Amino acid sequence: MIVGRGAQILSSSLRINHALRSGISNGGILCSTAVRTSASAASSNASAAAVAAAPSPTPNPDEVTVFINDKPSIVPKGVTIIQACEHQGVEIPRFCYHERLSIAGNCRMCLVEVERSPKLVASCAMPVMDGMKIMTDTPRVKKAREGVMEFLLINHPLDCPICDQGGECDLQDQAMIFGADRGRFFEYKRSVEDKYAGPLIKTIMTRCIHCTRCVRFGTEVAGVEDLGTTGRGTNTEIGTYVEKMFESELSGNVIDLCPVGAITEKSFSFSSKNSKGSTNETDQSKLSAPRINKSGSEVPSYSAGLAQVMAQQDSTTTQNVVFAHMQ
Repeated sequence: MIVGRGAQILSSSLRINHALRSGISNGGILCSTAVRTSASAASSNASAAAVAAAPSPTPNPDEVTVFINDKPSIVPKGVTIIQACEHQGVEIPRFCYHERLSIAGNCRMCLVEVERSPKLVASCAMPVMDGMKIMTDTPRVKKAREGVMEFLLINHPLDCPICDQGGECDLQDQAMIFGADRGRFFEYKRSVEDKYAGPLIKTIMTRCIHCTRCVRFGTEVAGVEDLGTTGRGTNTEIGTYVEKMFESELSGNVIDLCPVGAITEKSFSFSSKNSKGSTNETDQSKLSAPRINKSGSEVPSYSAGLAQVMAQQDSTTTQNVVFAHMQ
């Protein structure tokens, strides 16, 4: 009995030792697995920290990103909305805006919709901001353009067939594209006395839409303050304050700047439509001197004679428009 009892105790101790060895072995395996898992996690965290700490490409501080009709576009910082739209290839109608003159913002034809703006904004005067969302073709914008065009046509005479500007008139083109298909004004149109502006310039001020391009050109480019606006509201007129002519050797450029037929060339009056003029190099011999602009490029003349008193430089040569020096 004693021998049998001892055998049982010995067998039990052997099983306990075996269990302890198995537990230690399994614990070692578990411990090793935990160590490897911790090392892998630490390695992943280190990699993520390294990626986060890596310097990201620095954006150009002189550029901003805007969204024009839900399309992103990167434009120079400080440009206006109308310039950003031109960069994207989106057409914005305008009358008073000119890239070589100061901003007037008085025609209101360039209105666009900006997200979170309670009112439509004039795109020629509003600078872009990073992340700005601009809509140019919404029903609200189209209705506003129709309204502006209707007001411009209230007092504008319907004499396009006899107007020297017919065929290349900005008002005529934009009325077809952005205007309404019917008019609601049946009252008498106002009549404005024509002004004498010199031997080259013919004025029909009833056609004037008060874009003030000619006024700003005289003040900012020609350096003479002969032209200005008088009156208010429907009595607004553009002319000279003391009935003097526009005395400047650059005065002929206002013929090209005028978006309508209010300012035309006297010698060209009723001779031919501007849209029918064709390039004619032989006309250079009729001029007193070759037409060379300040960049050294030859300015073409036209058989209709219009470009002999004004010149437009190709934008690929120098800056957008170079005003011609009158001879």
